[in-house]
Amino acid sequence: MASTTSGRLRRGYSMNKSICFGAVSALVLASGAMAQPVVFKPGLSIFPFAGQAAGQQPIACPKFGVIDAPFGAHMGMMYISELCGTGVVMITPNGQQVPYTMIAGPFPTGAFGLDIDGPIANAFLPGGIGLPATMGLFGGPANAWVAELGGAPLIRVMPGGAWMPWAPSPGNPGSAQVQIDRTPGLQYGGMMYISDWGKDGTDCIYRVNPAGVAAIFCPLAGLDPRYFTFDVSGGVTGYGPNLLWVSSYATGQVFSVTPQGVMMPPIAVLQPDLEGLAFGPGDAYFGPWLYACNLTRGTIDYILPGGGPVMPFAAGLPGAAYPMFVCVGPYAKFGNPTLYVADGGGSVWMILHCPGDFNNDGFVNALDYDAFAGLFEVGDHGADFNGDGFVNALDYDEFAEHFENGC
Repeated sequence: MASTTSGRLRRGYSMNKSICFGAVSALVLASGAMAQPVVFKPGLSIFPFAGQAAGQQPIACPKFGVIDAPFGAHMGMMYISELCGTGVVMITPNGQQVPYTMIAGPFPTGAFGLDIDGPIANAFLPGGIGLPATMGLFGGPANAWVAELGGAPLIRVMPGGAWMPWAPSPGNPGSAQVQIDRTPGLQYGGMMYISDWGKDGTDCIYRVNPAGVAAIFCPLAGLDPRYFTFDVSGGVTGYGPNLLWVSSYATGQVFSVTPQGVMMPPIAVLQPDLEGLAFGPGDAYFGPWLYACNLTRGTIDYILPGGGPVMPFAAGLPGAAYPMFVCVGPYAKFGNPTLYVADGGGSVWMILHCPGDFNNDGFVNALDYDAFAGLFEVGDHGADFNGDGFVNALDYDEFAEHFENGC
């Protein structure tokens, strides 16, 4: 059984099919320099997904992103705010750009923070269990909400891309991130939260009610808190009871804010220019850790709980602005948790475990073939590629398909 199919595998294999994708040789920098991002975590690899690095039209300074829930009101697609542009662009599952808000004209200024007041794909409990939607406090269908640069109004985006100004922006020089509370039990009131950036005395996190009235939730003078995230696990992964986590662009600090709006001591101090934060989905590759992106250094680190060490995760990106984990829907490649990173320059990158990378070294090449074939020939259950409890031609076919395609 195994030997016949194994022979077919060996005859069909060609060294010319060996594909290296762990260090992506993509043209990504505006200067034309070569960048080869790498991921240090075994079993994960990085690809250009959309924009300049993928050989397409550059995205205009991609910053924040959100992935609509499968079959959601916004068509289940990924949306990226363009800081250097005048709107929000849709990125399809194959990485193609489609104008979204431009059907209603350009925003007054560049787009910064972005969230959906409804179910989304890149928010989940550890293990990939989907979360319920927000409470829908901010109106009608699952509208998207966008913060702008320079104090321009907050924008409400209806399904389909039509938009209108909603409320005055509560920031000086402007609003940065927008997120709506999705914590278990809505410990932060189910409200909208917005960061005021700029490294001045007005820096803070605002809380915005459904009437569009903003009030200071946590003053953070001089810290430039552009980015924050909610720990939607409720703290069960060890990061403690405070579920709102903030990064300081000015100092590199990462700290929590209590539901009462009190800043806590930092869990870690990284380098300045720290931007996006996101909690991992809790799978075997990404874990449930808190990931932090550095815009100018192009690095991603993760912080272990309990004040634990900061571990390097990826480097060599042209920039690292905002991370998006997804476990469900068409953006979860091969049905596995996938990390997307907007680089702040012109591209979105994708980090995932590739099924063709059988030995988990970040490459698809002869070593993967040898590792699979060695187990397959003796009927070892490590070659049960499709997980059906048997080692047979079905496993060969599935492995061969991923191997031949490079992923």
